[in-house]
This record gives sequence, structure tokens and C-alpha cells, in this order.
Amino acid sequence: MKNIIKLIRIISLVAIIGFSIVACEQVDVTEATTDGRLTIAGLDAYNGMKIEAYYNDDIWLHAAGRAENFYQSSDNTSGMEKTYPATITGGEVILKVFLTKNGTTGNGKNNGGYYNYIGNHKNVRFSVSINESAFFGSVTVNFTSGIGSGVFVLDNVIYN
Repeated sequence: MKNIIKLIRIISLVAIIGFSIVACEQVDVTEATTDGRLTIAGLDAYNGMKIEAYYNDDIWLHAAGRAENFYQSSDNTSGMEKTYPATITGGEVILKVFLTKNGTTGNGKNNGGYYNYIGNHKNVRFSVSINESAFFGSVTVNFTSGIGSGVFVLDNVIYN
């Protein structure tokens, strides 16, 4: 009888572990792709540092080294997962430019995230963050088919 009770306990434990694994949310993370490119010059003083740029006005753009999107099957939601800054070398950097869109629960796999940017926008003023926000600046860009370039202007330095 003790062996049967022990066997039932083991089977119950295995079942609980199995159901826990199945019940976990399945999140699919994928690399975001884009044709959009932003070249920023005038960065000689910042070689080796990390950089990202943002524009939030009539459209939302994010410029980084790379980005990832997520899809969560349990509630059919997609969105922005994470961005990775690029490293400045030779006084300049080429960032990938993503069109960003917030996802809404239940609206599918391609509802939110980082998307391909191929726009033609003029006088786009990006806020630039260097070295995890120790240096703030800007760059103003004209885009043609998602490709643009500009020169960094230092706006503010934060000392720790």
C-alpha cells in the first residue's frame, strides 16, 4: 500500500510539472529588419561609446544597432521587445532606422513592433543618446527612401 501511495505522489508531481511547462506563455522573439539607415557624423570625441536615437512626432522612429520584436501566442499580441545600441567608430555610426508601433492585445502577430522604414521625410530632428544617456544631442536628417545622414550636435552633458 505504501508503494502505491508513493507511486501516486510521483505521478501527481510529474503531472503538475508537465502542466506547468505547458501553461507557460509562449513568447517568440525575432530580429526586426529594416532598409532604413541613419549615418551620424561628428562623433570623433565619442569613439567606442554606444549610441541610439529617437524621433517621436508625426511618426515614431527609433535608430539603433539592431532591434527585436516579440509575439505572445497566449493573448495574440506582438510588440517591441528590445533595441541594442550601436558602437561609434571612426567618428561616425550607421544606425538601422525602425518605424515603431505599439501593439494591442488580441490584434495579431504583426500588430506592434519595430518595422521597416522606407520613408521620405524632411527635417527629422532625432534626439541622440550616447553612452547610456551621459551625453545628449541631436541630429537633423532628410530621408529619401529611408536613407539619411546628418552631423551630431551636443545639447547636454550629464555628470554622475
